[in-house]
Amino acid sequence: MISEIERLRKRIDEIDQELVDLLCKRFSVVKELGEIKRKAKLPPVDVGRRTRVLRNAERFAAKGGLDPSFTRSLFERILTYSEKIQGQVRVAYLGPKGTFCMDAVEKFFGSNIDSVAQREVIDVFKAVRENEATFGVVPVENSLEGVYGIVLDALVNSDLKIVGEVVLPISHCLASARRISLGRIRSVYSHPQALAQCGRFLHDYVGKARRYEVSSTAKAAMIIRRMKYAAAICSKSAANLYGLKILATNIEDEQNNFTRFLVFSNQAASKTTNAKTSIVFSLKHVPGALHKALTPFASRKINLTKIESRPVKGQPWEYMFFVDLHGHIEDRNVSEALKELSKLATRLKVLGSYPRWE
Repeated sequence: MISEIERLRKRIDEIDQELVDLLCKRFSVVKELGEIKRKAKLPPVDVGRRTRVLRNAERFAAKGGLDPSFTRSLFERILTYSEKIQGQVRVAYLGPKGTFCMDAVEKFFGSNIDSVAQREVIDVFKAVRENEATFGVVPVENSLEGVYGIVLDALVNSDLKIVGEVVLPISHCLASARRISLGRIRSVYSHPQALAQCGRFLHDYVGKARRYEVSSTAKAAMIIRRMKYAAAICSKSAANLYGLKILATNIEDEQNNFTRFLVFSNQAASKTTNAKTSIVFSLKHVPGALHKALTPFASRKINLTKIESRPVKGQPWEYMFFVDLHGHIEDRNVSEALKELSKLATRLKVLGSYPRWE
């Protein structure tokens, strides 16, 4: 029995050595690739390629009987290290630290990514545009509250390209600087949307507490960490980050609450399967214009997953239409549909083709 255990352990040691040798070989090739990218002035990270690597790892794991989620997390660490070898990668996001946006950054790039919080959406776009960051991450819509208009406007006025998306379930907790009973809470701080989304809980358990609106759930956690009888509605990660005590979890009125975040960069993502394309266009203000504009997609059986209208600044009662669709701009049916649409639209802009979140 002992000899059999030793034999198997020896074999494991041999396999471990093989794994390390393969990683060394991989990182050597990565270093060579990084040199080529630097000479070509290409970014260290290609989101399309990154997505394909992770999807392949999950698929190979499933075929081999491994847990795909475990394999994905392992490859995320490998990719993060590979990206560091190829060059500095920094991600700007809508802060402060502890926001759901920070959670989206870590979900997409991994927890070891170099990230920097920005005060406003426009600051995130500026950081990427001026090459202070390789990527930007901002929230674009919530399943309960709708779209963030300021983000859509920023996309229209920018040459940056959407290269990815992240969809996160949003769950709120009530946290305070010390563990106290809910009845002793005199004030509750949070973002207006979070306060609205937890209305029933606040009414039933802390109905006498005064509510204060702040710029983010993370900001609320920062504010109350030195207050005696105050609480914040925030994420668990924000509560932990700022050393708060969690008094209640899952306090949102509607459990099916999701926020979609966009990842954008100066460079477009390379083509990948299961792609999504985002466009924005304007039309002449005539009867049937929108119907005609959507016909090129319907006739080619292209699935439109979102249509959103926004006012055109400086032109009262004129609108832009934001559309998300399944497919990549290099797909023949999509490129033909966009070509047909361009003949009908007064303005057409492709915001990006990128991997769909799965």
